[in-house]
This record gives sequence, C-alpha cells and structure tokens, in this order.
Amino acid sequence: MIRLFTSCLTLFLAITPVLFAQWSSNPAANNPLCLETRNQRLVRVISDGKGGTIFTWEDERPLANAYDIYAQRMDANGNLLWALNGTPVCTVFGSQNKPQIVSDQRGGAWIVWKDVRNQDNDIFIQRIDSTGTPLYASGGIDLVPMGLKAREQSDPVICTDGKGGAYVAFMDNIQGGNFDNQIMLISIDSAGNIPWSSAGYVSPITRGSGMFQYMPMICSDGAGGCIVVWQWFIGGASGQYDLYAQRINASGYLRWGSKGVGLCTTAGSQGYPVTDEDGLRGVVTAWPDF
Repeated sequence: MIRLFTSCLTLFLAITPVLFAQWSSNPAANNPLCLETRNQRLVRVISDGKGGTIFTWEDERPLANAYDIYAQRMDANGNLLWALNGTPVCTVFGSQNKPQIVSDQRGGAWIVWKDVRNQDNDIFIQRIDSTGTPLYASGGIDLVPMGLKAREQSDPVICTDGKGGAYVAFMDNIQGGNFDNQIMLISIDSAGNIPWSSAGYVSPITRGSGMFQYMPMICSDGAGGCIVVWQWFIGGASGQYDLYAQRINASGYLRWGSKGVGLCTTAGSQGYPVTDEDGLRGVVTAWPDF
C-alpha cells in the first residue's frame, strides 16, 4: 500500500533553537498527508504563495483499481489546512488519473487530469480556492469539445496564463492508431470560460503534418502566453525522435512558425523533456539523449 508523506529540512543559523512542532524530526516518520486505505500515488506539489504548499494526487480509496483526485494544503509549519486525508477534487464514477497542478495566483490551484468516466480518455479540470473548495461544476470542467469525443486524449500538462487562468496541453489520438498523436492546447480563464471558443477552442501546436507527437511539457512565456515542448517522431533510417518547441500567445496564435523550432535534432533520439520559463520570455529544457 502506498501512502503519502512529506518532510522539510531547514537549517537554522541561530543561537536560540527555533522549533516548529508540526514538522516531524524523525526521518523515518515524516509528516503524513493521507493515511486512507489502499494506494495514494502520483503526487504533485506547488507553492501556495504563503510559505506553504498545495498537493494533489490520485487516490484508490473508493474501490480497488479505481482512482479519484484529492488535494491537501499544508502551511509553512507543517499543519494540514484542509480536510483530514485530503479534500476531494473529483470523485465521479470511473477512474481519474495523472493529475497536474498549477497556482491560480489567488491562493488556490488549477488541477487537470485524465478521466475515463465517458468510457474513453478525456481531459477534465477543476479550480479550488485557498480553503480547498471546488469553484466550478461538480466533477470538473470537460475540456474536450464534442468534435473530439470519439478520440482518446491523455497526458495533460498545465501552466498559468499569468491572469488567474491556465493553459493545458495534452496528447490527442487524432486517427485512432497507436502513433497518430498530436499535441493540442486549450486556454481557460479565471472564471472557467474558454476564451478560444469561437475557434473550436482546442488548437494544435503545429500546422500541416502534426502526427507522431508525444510527451508534452508546458510553461508560461511570462507575457500572457505559453511555450510547449514535445517529442516528435521524425523517422528516417534511424527512426529517431527529436525535441521541438512552440510559443503560443494569449489569442492562440503560433509565434514560432507552423512547426515550431527544433530544440535538438541531432542523430539518435531525444525524449522525456522537462522545462521551465527562463524569465526572458523563453524556455529552458533538459532531456536524456539516446
């Protein structure tokens, strides 16, 4: 059984010891976030902007092999601020998996996940405030438009839009085959509205040929838009995967050409990128290179 714990290691350079009673000083114990039955896993964490943290995870407590999404907030002293064992984010029938989280810049968070309630893989999102209260529809907002319902969506990633909303990128199985994947992007504002609705509100991050795209990562560009990094199967004799990036502005327009820019297109394959904004409206990316 997997349960969630956290620890904090702080060095105090002072003559008089400073004690925080809630933080465990035993490295074999740590602080429990959730001690519910069955498994809690795939935990994600962000700052709450006040010295504490907000966690989210997928939780097997309702039924074996069926997961819900829960969240918890902890202050700087190690005190749990929300419901014991976490506050529910989504507990509808069917599994919810792979949660990702970003600050809503109001003391709460946006949480996005993959959801199989409709018997296929869709993408749902919920916003919770600083007290752990969900702000929108029970079970979250469905980010997948009707035109894509027959397809499978997975691997959502999320970043802030700098105005209390968020951008979500995900992998969309556009033709149903094992390799027919394209990275799509959606914007949601602080009120839960979809600003790009007039354009179908889901935008591919490339134009023209866009299949064989995997492993999206996303970060803010610091100017109201976002940057998406992904793995793209180029093929050829070596059958290699390369890394590309695309910048999208707040109106949904592609800024780095119809196919983005190549971050690494050398021989061999590159994948599993991690990324963050550089503070200069660009991106820093690291990856293993094969």
